[in-house]
Amino acid sequence: MSLPSRSDQASIMKRLMRENTFNEGEKAYIVSMSWLNKWKSAVGFDNKPPIGNVTPIDNKSLLQNGVLKKALVESFDYEIFSYAIWNKLQSWYGGGPEIPVQVEYDPVRKQHVPVTRLTTIIILFNHNKKSFQISKYKTIGDLKRMACKNYQISYDAYKLHDIWNGKKDVAFDENKVISQLFLKDGQTLLLDQINDDEEKDFDIYSRRSRSNRSTPIKGNSSPIRGSTQRTNSPTRQIPQQRATGQGQNQGQITHHSSPQKSFQSSTQNSFQNNQNSTYQNSYQSNSSSRNQIQSFTQQNQQSEPSSNIFFNGSPYFSSPSSTPGICGLVNLGNTCFFNSVLQCLLHCPYLVNYIKSGKFKQDLAPNNPLGTKCQLVNAFASLVNEIWTQKTGLTAPKELLFVLSRHAPHFAGFSQQDAHELLIFFLDLLHEDLNRVKTKPELKEIHGDGSNDMETAEMAWEQYKKINDSIIVDLFHGSLRSQLVCPQCHNKSVIFEPFVTLSLPIPGPTCLSPEFIFVPYDPCQPKIKMSLPMSFGLNAVSFKRNLTAELQREFEIAFALRTRSSGTIEWLNSPPSPRSFADFIVFEIPDTEKLYTVASINVKTKGKLTFLYDYSQTIDDLLLVPMPKQYPSQEDIENACIERLKYLWDTTDRNPSQISPEVINFVSSIEQFPFPQKKLMVEVTTTMFDRSSILQKLKTIPFILTKSLKIFLNPDFMNDNCGFNWGHIKRPIKNVTPQNGDVVAPTLDNCLKQFSLGMVLDEKNKWYCPNCKDFVCADKKTTIWSLPKCLIFHFKRFTQYYNTFRKHEGKVDFPNEVDFSSFVHGPCNTEKMKYKLYAVCEHYGTMAGGHYTAHAFVDEKKSWYLFNDSSCKPTNQSAAHNEAAYLLFYERIE
Repeated sequence: MSLPSRSDQASIMKRLMRENTFNEGEKAYIVSMSWLNKWKSAVGFDNKPPIGNVTPIDNKSLLQNGVLKKALVESFDYEIFSYAIWNKLQSWYGGGPEIPVQVEYDPVRKQHVPVTRLTTIIILFNHNKKSFQISKYKTIGDLKRMACKNYQISYDAYKLHDIWNGKKDVAFDENKVISQLFLKDGQTLLLDQINDDEEKDFDIYSRRSRSNRSTPIKGNSSPIRGSTQRTNSPTRQIPQQRATGQGQNQGQITHHSSPQKSFQSSTQNSFQNNQNSTYQNSYQSNSSSRNQIQSFTQQNQQSEPSSNIFFNGSPYFSSPSSTPGICGLVNLGNTCFFNSVLQCLLHCPYLVNYIKSGKFKQDLAPNNPLGTKCQLVNAFASLVNEIWTQKTGLTAPKELLFVLSRHAPHFAGFSQQDAHELLIFFLDLLHEDLNRVKTKPELKEIHGDGSNDMETAEMAWEQYKKINDSIIVDLFHGSLRSQLVCPQCHNKSVIFEPFVTLSLPIPGPTCLSPEFIFVPYDPCQPKIKMSLPMSFGLNAVSFKRNLTAELQREFEIAFALRTRSSGTIEWLNSPPSPRSFADFIVFEIPDTEKLYTVASINVKTKGKLTFLYDYSQTIDDLLLVPMPKQYPSQEDIENACIERLKYLWDTTDRNPSQISPEVINFVSSIEQFPFPQKKLMVEVTTTMFDRSSILQKLKTIPFILTKSLKIFLNPDFMNDNCGFNWGHIKRPIKNVTPQNGDVVAPTLDNCLKQFSLGMVLDEKNKWYCPNCKDFVCADKKTTIWSLPKCLIFHFKRFTQYYNTFRKHEGKVDFPNEVDFSSFVHGPCNTEKMKYKLYAVCEHYGTMAGGHYTAHAFVDEKKSWYLFNDSSCKPTNQSAAHNEAAYLLFYERIE
C-alpha cells in the first residue's frame, strides 16, 4: 500500500483527531507520546517544515513486563486514540506493541472515557480481607455486589462502610460513583451486616444521617439543577501551565477530560454549615465490627502497612492544637495540590477575617446558576472555623473537596492536578457563591485607542463590577492594560482586563554554555571559538535561538564532538556537556533538505613512505561538503569536493599577509602528487572496526551522511599561475568567548519586567484589525494597571519545546516586602503599593508528577510554618524562599 504524502498524512490525522470519540464497549488504544512527537515533526503536523523520517510505532517504553508502567501521565507520556486513528497509524507505519484499553461511561462527566488502570480496594469481612479491582467509574453498589458474590453472602443484608480513626464509619451511598468518593488505591473498607436498630441511609460526606440533615443553612435550600456554561470572569480560562502533584502516593494513571468541555454540576443535597458536632450515633458499631477492625489494624501495623487505614502515615482523626491556624490536612490520595492551596488561603488574613466574622452570610448567592448553591463557601467557612476557632490540629477536608469535584469534575478521583489551576477554579466558585450582583445585564466590551486610558480603565472596571462584585473581587482582582497595534495601518486598540493571578515567565538563571567552535558554511569566513549566555538549561532550541541572535542572522545548526586525539567526528542531536577529550563543534547548515558530509584539507608531505598517504599534513578541517545523493560514487564525491573548493582558486583576494604562518612552515615539505592531472584526490575515512566507504544518511540526523572525507591537494595546482589563493587555505579561528561566566539567578523583578515586554503575535494568533479589515500579526504589549489587596504570582515553570515540556528548576529570588509602584502603569498611591509575603506554595518534581507543600505566616505565633499535608512544623522566613516556589501570596501593607 502506497503512503499518502506527508502533508496528506497530517491532514487525514487532523480530521480523525477532531472526530476522536470513545464508545462504551469498544476499545481505545495507547500511543507513545515520544513516537507521536517524532511523527508530528516528520509530517509537519504543526504547520512547520517536516523534519526527519517516520519510523514504525514504538510503544515499548510504556510497558514493563507486558503491563503499562506506573507513574505515566496522559498527554505527556502517551495519548489515547479511538480504533479508527490507531488502525490508520498501524496500517501506515506498522510497529507496536498494541496497547488496548477498555472504554466505560463516566456518569460524573457524562461522557465515555478510556480506563487505563483499575482501582484496588481491600474489603474486610468476618476477619478476612480480600482485594478487588474495579473501575473508578463503577458505583459503590457494583463494588459491594462483587464482594458479596465473592464472600457468598446476601447483597441486601450488608453495607460497605469507611473506616475512620480505627472505627466503623457511616455507610456509603451505593449509588455514588467511586471516583466521587476519593477512595485511595489500596484503601480498606468494611463490609458489615445491617442491624435493625442501625440507620440504613447514611452519606459518607455528611458525617450524619440524612434524616438529621433536614435543616439547611440559610440561603442554601435549593438543589443544584442541570449544568451551566461558565463565562464573564477573569478566572474562566484554564491555565496552560500545569504542574501536577501526586502527594506521596505515586503511580496513579487517569484519563484527563478535555479542558474545552463545560463543567457539569449535578443534583445534590445541601451541606450543613456546622460539621463539628459529635458523630456518636454514626459511629455506633457492634463488638464484632470493632474486633474485626482492631484485629486487622494490628495485623497491618506488623506486616502490611500499605493496606492500613492510614494515608501517608497519618491516621484519619481530628487532633487538638494549642494554636489557631496550625492544622494539618490529611492527604486523601494525591491531594497535596489541594492541601497546599488551602493552607495559603487559610492564612490570608483578609479572607479569614471576613469568614470568621460571619459577614459572608450577608453575601450568599444561592440562586446564582454559576455558583455551587453556596455549598463551597459554606464548606470552606466550616473549615475556617474548625481551624481558627476550634483549634483543630489535624483534619481531612473531604467535604470541601467533594463539593469542588461536583462542580469541576476533573478534580474528582486521584488524578494529578495543578495547584494554580485549582486556585483559579476555587476562587472563581467562591466568587460566584458570594456575588452581590443578582441580575446581570448584557454588556459590550469597552475599547480605547490609548488617548484617554484613565477614562477607558474606569469605564471598563465599572462595567466589570456590574456583573462581578464579591469579596473575592475586592481582595484578589486587579486590572491589566492590553495594547494591540496593527503593523500595517498602526491602528491601536487598548482594553483593560481583570486578573486574579499574574502568571510570570521566568527569564532563567543566565550562565555560559560550554565553549564551542562555530563553523560558518562559507569557507572564507573564520571559525569562531565562543560561549553563549544561556538560560533555562542547555537544549537545541534555546541554543539555536541564542546563537542566531548573537550572530544576527537566521540559519540551522548541527552539533558534533571532535575527538582531539584522532579527529573523529561524532554527530549529536543536542548540545553536549563539557568533555575533556573532545571539542564541541557547531556547524551552520544552510539547507536541511540537502545532504552533507564533513571533510578535511590535506597535503602529502615528504617522509619515509610505507603506504601512499602515511605522511600527510592536515591544513584545515571541519569543512562541510554537500553531496548530490545518498550512496554517492567516487566520481560524485570528487566532483562535489572540486565544486566546494572553488574558493581556493579565487583570484579576487590575493593578499599574502593573510597566509597563516603554519602554512608557510610546511610549504617546503609538500610532496609531489601521484596523479598530476588532478587538482585533488579524496579518501573516505575508515577505521579498524569499520572498513566500509559507503556514505549514507545518519538515522538521528537525516541531512548528515556517515563517514568523513580526506581531501588531498595537488601541489602542482597550488601556485600563482593557477590562481591558487594561499590566504584561504586555512581558516583562522576568532575567539569571542565572554570572560564573565558567573551565574545570575532570576528575581521577581526580572520576571515582572519580562511579563511587560512586548511581543508580535504569530500566524496562529492573528488579530483582526477593524481599520484594515484583515487579520494581522499585531504588536502586543501587556502592562499592570492596578493591583489588588491580595496579590498572587504564578511562576510559569514549565516551558514547551516543540512537543515536550521542561521544568525550570532554578530558584527565583523574591523579597519579603516589596514596593510594586514602578510596575503599575495606572494611577497609584505609592503608599498603597507596598506588599509583604504571607504564603508560598511549592512544587517538587516534574510535570508528570511530584509533591506540593506550603509555607505560611501564622500571625498568632508571629512565625512561619511549613505545611506538608498532615505535618505542621515551625520554620523561619528564609525557608519559604526556596527553589520550588510555584505560587507567591502577598498582601498589601495598610
